[in-house]
Amino acid sequence: GLISSSTGEGISFALRSALALSNAFGYSDVSSKYVELSKPLVNEVGEKIIKASLLSKASSRALVFNRLLSK
Repeated sequence: GLISSSTGEGISFALRSALALSNAFGYSDVSSKYVELSKPLVNEVGEKIIKASLLSKASSRALVFNRLLSK
């Protein structure tokens, strides 16, 4: 159920999440191991949420693009 808020991408996150779950099955506490193994993926989605919220604001976009254009 993880979807990138900035790109709408979801299949790669689903596949990576499935891989983390399959790797967790070799441990006695599957749930805890899955949480541990999927933490980098969850962090990545969190970063994309922050990016999307910044890019959705006109003031943030103007600041970023003005800096890029002034270089």
